[in-house]
Amino acid sequence: MVNLHHNYHELNRLQKWQYWLLLRRQLSAEDRFFFEGHRPLPGQMYLEERKALYAAVVSCRPHFCFEIGTASGGGSTFFIASAFRALGSGKLVSLEAMKAMSERAARRYETDLKYLRPYVEFLAGTSPNSFLPYIHDADGSVECVFLDGSDSPKETVGQYEFFLTFARKGTILMAHDWNDVKMSMLRPVIEKERAWRLVTTLDEPLSVGFVVYRFEEAPA
Repeated sequence: MVNLHHNYHELNRLQKWQYWLLLRRQLSAEDRFFFEGHRPLPGQMYLEERKALYAAVVSCRPHFCFEIGTASGGGSTFFIASAFRALGSGKLVSLEAMKAMSERAARRYETDLKYLRPYVEFLAGTSPNSFLPYIHDADGSVECVFLDGSDSPKETVGQYEFFLTFARKGTILMAHDWNDVKMSMLRPVIEKERAWRLVTTLDEPLSVGFVVYRFEEAPA
């Protein structure tokens, strides 16, 4: 059975055959874009998660969006970079813990996705301090963050605390695997903090947990 709520790269060979022969025509051009992504480059995230991620960046219109967790570059990285391309300006700065994976993603963008290369910068490492030069270029503030990295709940909280230092009114925080253990320490912190306003939330069967929060002025 082909699950059109997930993504093209989860399909096996038989399901891909069924998709192309029978199901693709049922999707709008927009949904095909989000379901398929860049087909030669594997990517994660479900269709509705990708749409929400893209829409949040387009709505926010940030100068930079900081991503933790590049992976192959075919999932969130591709769609955030595509959002910046649609806007005509801005850049995703994506940090991946595994250097080889980060370099592989960068090479794919330099060869197969040249039209998106101006809208994404690839960094390797585990420390969010790598973002500091870009934050400095943005007058010391962070407008957009996407957390989808370490499986360690404690590390995820540390990443959040780093970005919180530079948050301002209107800062967008997006997080994937919101219902998973890696967000288990961060989730209650965000949900109790009155300065964060929930904008979007997705759950099963459309998502493994995806949220968009907007930072408002702290209450008096």
